[in-house]
Amino acid sequence: MLAKSPDTATLEDAIAKYAHTLSLLEDPNYKPNLADVLAIMLARDEVQNVLEQSKASPENCAKLIALDSLLKSNKDRLNDDDKLAACRQSVQPPEAAWWWYLAAPTPPVQKDRRDRFDWAWNVLSGLCLVGATTFMVNTARAFSTEGFDLAQTFGTVAQGAGLAVVAKGALTQKGHEQVKNTLNNLNIPPYYHAEATFGMSFALLLVAGGVNSSLPRLGDLYAVQGTEYYRKGRMAVALDKYEEALRFNPQSENVSVYKGRIYESLQEYDKAVEHYKKGMIKGNPAAFHGYGKTLALKSPADENQLATAKNYLLVGGDLVGDNTPNSDRLQLRIRRDMGWVDFLRVQNLINQGETVESPVVQDLLAASRNNLEQAIDLQAKASNDMPGWGMSQCYLGRVLSYTDAEAAQPYFDFCFKSAKPETVAEYAFLTDIDEYAITQTKINVSGLVADEDEQAQEVGTVKNANKLDDIASRIQQNIAENWEEGVEFTDNLVYQVTTDGNGIVVDYTATDPNAEELASTTPLPQLRNEEIAPKRIAKFSVTLTPTRQVQVEPIITETGVE
Repeated sequence: MLAKSPDTATLEDAIAKYAHTLSLLEDPNYKPNLADVLAIMLARDEVQNVLEQSKASPENCAKLIALDSLLKSNKDRLNDDDKLAACRQSVQPPEAAWWWYLAAPTPPVQKDRRDRFDWAWNVLSGLCLVGATTFMVNTARAFSTEGFDLAQTFGTVAQGAGLAVVAKGALTQKGHEQVKNTLNNLNIPPYYHAEATFGMSFALLLVAGGVNSSLPRLGDLYAVQGTEYYRKGRMAVALDKYEEALRFNPQSENVSVYKGRIYESLQEYDKAVEHYKKGMIKGNPAAFHGYGKTLALKSPADENQLATAKNYLLVGGDLVGDNTPNSDRLQLRIRRDMGWVDFLRVQNLINQGETVESPVVQDLLAASRNNLEQAIDLQAKASNDMPGWGMSQCYLGRVLSYTDAEAAQPYFDFCFKSAKPETVAEYAFLTDIDEYAITQTKINVSGLVADEDEQAQEVGTVKNANKLDDIASRIQQNIAENWEEGVEFTDNLVYQVTTDGNGIVVDYTATDPNAEELASTTPLPQLRNEEIAPKRIAKFSVTLTPTRQVQVEPIITETGVE
């Protein structure tokens, strides 16, 4: 037999020592103490040191593999009471020494039966986050083309922050731990964490959906602002506001009509027609009115176009219902413009050689007068700062001038004193009537072009119903107390009265020539205080009856274009 080499003898000795320490584990009832565990680990270290300095024979490798298997099979006993961990903490072995890091199997987690549907809650949370993201993207898209105001910024940032927190908690392990800690701090039991995460996701979905569904209402708000600027003649600002309104509510046919009216006012008739058509598709009566009027403005000498324009105006009038916004003022506009179109047809016939006495001209004059008189009756209910207010009297005076110049003159006088032309074309009509009168009279053109210096002079409007009723009672009492016996009259006298916030009369306007003529016999001139510069105003329709009754009704400025 050959003698063994020193290296082989050393390795065999190390393995034998390792086997001896492991022999303690052969007894299944023996519990190794801390010294036993440390001896086993150090013996295995010695085997490893010898292996690194010499070559192991197949026989020794086989013995080592068997011993290592025995070691691994007893890892639970070695880890009992954390003995192996205590040894490892003292010796600080390298990570390559795997025997020091034998881990006891992790006991199976007993899952609470209330967590058995967590997968379903997690799926629902994911679906809610997808929906919330869709709503938020749509909302952000509406805000994206312009800078955000404070409300827009707050709403968008709040939604984004909520989405980031909930999505991170639902979709990432780190986020899940953070959300778990937060829920624990809120004393929410672990078995309700999935449900709580779903609740947050669903709440975020509701918030994002609510904000998204409110976009049309936000668009309406911008439309109202645009209308206020339009009434003041600030066309560029009004157009910007309408553009914003369309971003938030692209389907709004009302805003299309509002933009059409601006372009009509500025004589950009092709653009006006383009926007009116968008509203006509949805059956908007104001769009039919605007389209018909614009056709007449484009071709005032074309009988076929005028007849077509009249038909569109008639359709617009038929479409006006009880639910139509500002229905009285829209009917006022339609009746006024129908009378104006009939007047244009009369003018064309006379230019072509027809006489005023011809039946066709007489029929058109009668139709025009009837429509304009109806418009004037409706005008008494509209605020005198309405664009186009008083133009019905201007048209009627022109119609009457063909047959009765004397009857026409009071309407012309009223026209040049009180009319507020809405468009350049309406101002040109006044110029055609009497260019000299235009130069002598301060025509109210605030609806055409605003003086930027007047912006600081803008005043607020009293809108509180109780306050308006209180002021109306004061007006009624003051007129009744100061109405002395005087000129008798047969028709109602209707005036629009403007007061300050305390009910002091600062101005009044007659709504027809008869009321204008008899105004000096009423208490209004002595009640008016022109020295007051009110910060807030209120408007009222005041009717004085032949039986000396005083009727006062607030004129509420409606939202939207009249």
